[in-house]
Amino acid sequence: MMRSFTHHAVSFALLLCGMMCSALAQTPQTPQTPKKNPGGIIAGKVTIKGKAAPGIVVGVRVGQPMTGYEPTFKGTTDQDGKYRIVDVLPGSYDIAPVAPAYVVSDAQSGRGKMVVLAEGESVDGIDFALVRGGVITGKVTDADGRPVIEQRVSLISADPQTNPRAVYSFSGVQTDDRGIYRMFGLAAGSYKVSVGQGEDRFYTSVSGRPVYKQTFYPDVADANKATIVEVTEGSETPNVDIALGRTTQTYAASGRVINGENGKPIANVRFGLQYMIDGQRRQFMGASAFSNTQGDFKIEGLVPGKYAIFISPQQDGDIHGDAVTFEVLDQDITELVIKSSSGISVAGTVVLENIEDKSVLARFSQLKVTGYVQSETPTGNVMHSATINPDGSFVLKGLEPGMAYIQLGSPQDYSLLKGFAVSRTERDGVIQPRGIEIKNGDQVSGVKVVVSYGNATVHGVVKVENGTLPDNARFYIQVTKPGEQTPAIRSPQVDARGHFMMEGIPAGTYVFIVTVVTPQNVTRVPPPRVRQQVSVVDGVVNDITLIVDLSQNSGPPSQ
Repeated sequence: MMRSFTHHAVSFALLLCGMMCSALAQTPQTPQTPKKNPGGIIAGKVTIKGKAAPGIVVGVRVGQPMTGYEPTFKGTTDQDGKYRIVDVLPGSYDIAPVAPAYVVSDAQSGRGKMVVLAEGESVDGIDFALVRGGVITGKVTDADGRPVIEQRVSLISADPQTNPRAVYSFSGVQTDDRGIYRMFGLAAGSYKVSVGQGEDRFYTSVSGRPVYKQTFYPDVADANKATIVEVTEGSETPNVDIALGRTTQTYAASGRVINGENGKPIANVRFGLQYMIDGQRRQFMGASAFSNTQGDFKIEGLVPGKYAIFISPQQDGDIHGDAVTFEVLDQDITELVIKSSSGISVAGTVVLENIEDKSVLARFSQLKVTGYVQSETPTGNVMHSATINPDGSFVLKGLEPGMAYIQLGSPQDYSLLKGFAVSRTERDGVIQPRGIEIKNGDQVSGVKVVVSYGNATVHGVVKVENGTLPDNARFYIQVTKPGEQTPAIRSPQVDARGHFMMEGIPAGTYVFIVTVVTPQNVTRVPPPRVRQQVSVVDGVVNDITLIVDLSQNSGPPSQ
């Protein structure tokens, strides 16, 4: 069937080409200047233990995807182990060989490399030296010696200080119907293997599968007492068997959500759930937890512990409810009552400066206003959103008290945000550089969110002077406007050459802050933290160079 479809598709293409060629032959043609191909080239070599590795696929994908539909590129190594990927559009990319049983010989570099490619640029020497990875396999049984089926197995480095990149969590590796698991493609190192739920992470048993307390190989609950598994190049370590205890009893929490003013039930409310650990919050959004027509709700599969349940914000929704905390011990929790209130609202207008381009305005009309409140409450830092009306007005509703930060958002397609940036936020004409403080009972108005748009491109490079950085040192760049506390522009990725790229930047003056991040096991005087002011011109490619002078060791330690 596929061959038939392909045959018809090719035939149609040839027919269409013939029709077009015939029409072109009858119509006088005006010579046209060929368009410049913006595609670049990424090339390199893949070796296995120093020898050329033919037939290895090398994949290239966008390093910071915005939609999930960005183009991908790939090439295959030839008999000399060389690959050449052409017509790669400008951008930041992650590059990695597709060889699951192998690992990059330099474990510190992970499984791939990042490259920033300018328009029409050719980057060679993106080489990968592979070695066969190690294998750990074993069997998981329960307290009665029976195989434990479809349980995920985790692997962590036993020495993350010396090998911080070799930390794995194989959520996709599960035991089969015999209770057997197999992990492969592991970098050489020391590891601890575990099964079950630990105190530092939380998930509900929504699948109905039994929940086990975290147990490390061979059968201990304390990670410090776990037997360490040594993995070497190409090794296979069998019989790493784990004997679990009894399943952890799970419980349910149920209750009702009502209108705080009249006591009537509220239907179709979605809830958020947070698992509280030592005063810290671990958030889990209960997508299946909705109130019914009577306002009743029930969340199952909860292990013993402390929780907070709250009303999850919805776009343009004004329902708010203070989080209700509860503790699961040895029985179901019932009769929880969440009382809704209108919450705090922030109303204002969004103003797009100096833009008349219809295509830009069309994209802008699809954006949302998003806001989160920084607070110590269990519901703090949850994102709220509101529609931007045709006149630019918006109302964020159901907010909790704290410091509110307002930005633009596009939940369905982040690419729509390209080029837009919040240049400032005002309240009653006063610029709010640190967010807007809101309190219980507030109905804030007079907010003005000024948005700028730009199509400038920044091509940058970080250069090091008066010294050298340790191997695997990396640059982190933060971009702000003078006096701005919260950056409105996404931090660019910086490749090993020090190159970075930013597209869709509004014109103006920016402060580029470069921080050098060094491996944790390197003891040295910390390099300086560089601040450099740069003027960006709209509609052109802005080439900038940021200098890191290692003779000025005045910055804070890098971690």
